[in-house]
Amino acid sequence: MEIKDRIGEDKEHAVTLLQLIWDTGEPERAIRREIQRLRTEGLLINNDQDGRGYYYANKPDEILKQYKQDRHRFLAIAARIKPAYKFLKEKGLLDKEKGSPEYEQMSLFDTSLTTT
Repeated sequence: MEIKDRIGEDKEHAVTLLQLIWDTGEPERAIRREIQRLRTEGLLINNDQDGRGYYYANKPDEILKQYKQDRHRFLAIAARIKPAYKFLKEKGLLDKEKGSPEYEQMSLFDTSLTTT
């Protein structure tokens, strides 16, 4: 059975990472990568960070909670790497050619992004 089939159908049936490791025999990192892949495919998989585990979100309040949690994490990472970005840009160590990953990621540091 695939990981996507083992994730809880709702919050009451959430499945922990430890249980997914036990059930699949896969390493933690592989399971996290698969969950990330499933999310990028559009599956609404939540983890409330309360120890209950992963589940498919099917209520607007659950989806909003995960959205806020992920957005906060995204903005915190963007703020954390901003000094490195500025340093590398000043040293000319980033490829400024359109289409390169560095060029595309520069929008992360738009001054409109805040951590509030």
